[in-house]
Amino acid sequence: MLDIIDAMATMKGSRLHMHLSDDQGWRIEIESWPRLAEVGGARSMPGGRSGFYTQEQFSEIVAYADARHIEVIPEIDVPGHSGAAIAAYPELACGSWNTLCTTSSAVADFLDDVIGEIAPLVNSDLFHIGGDESISGQPYIDFIRLAEGIVMDHDLRMVGWTPIPMAGLDESTVHQYWRDQSYEGDPEWFAQGNDVILSPTSKAYLDYPYPRHNSLTTHDWDPSHVVDDYRGITLQEMGLRDEDIIGIEGPAWGENNSGGAVDVEHKVFPRLASLLDLAW
Repeated sequence: MLDIIDAMATMKGSRLHMHLSDDQGWRIEIESWPRLAEVGGARSMPGGRSGFYTQEQFSEIVAYADARHIEVIPEIDVPGHSGAAIAAYPELACGSWNTLCTTSSAVADFLDDVIGEIAPLVNSDLFHIGGDESISGQPYIDFIRLAEGIVMDHDLRMVGWTPIPMAGLDESTVHQYWRDQSYEGDPEWFAQGNDVILSPTSKAYLDYPYPRHNSLTTHDWDPSHVVDDYRGITLQEMGLRDEDIIGIEGPAWGENNSGGAVDVEHKVFPRLASLLDLAW
């Protein structure tokens, strides 16, 4: 991780988004919910690595990044992608192996405790709650609004993946666009004018294999004019304005990087340099 931070600093990367929970594992110590690390942290994908950061170790990463002028943005992915948390505390679910029971007061307490313990450790005012590939309809809307309120109670701004705009967001909340193929509702995700981080799957995901017909970079697209490959329309047609774009992110998902550090470095570089050049 420190090597990645050093490389980011060299290439003028300004924010490191750390995805700390998913179905495959829980990766940070939460003192008020110790089984998250003990049980959830012992999980991994087949052939993958398990483990978790203690709060002290995570704070050291943040300090290292901060010394290089990089903000660390934590993500706890809810209500879906919660298999590791549910393995540790089955009472957080109500029927699903990987989706939190969104109407449970225990889940609200859980989220408040987790955010409350992580918030003092980071050097950013942003906290990512995931929000993708999950339940739909009013239960989803109610939960996203609940999560947003909890994040704001801790004096932070919420960030969430598409399709969080369907919940109707506070003006401070940030939408991270990726392209949610499971959502068939109103496509005007950007009409509310919230800040937007662009991470279009086909252009920015650094864990994807290199395309056979292309170069080793992602320098062949215009971030100000992105086409939604799923719908075949531009993001501008969906309501995005240039002034709403606050950055570009290149995700590198661990489940697609099972070869360890060598695999991560092969997929991330040199594409990250190209992506950051586009971002600036």
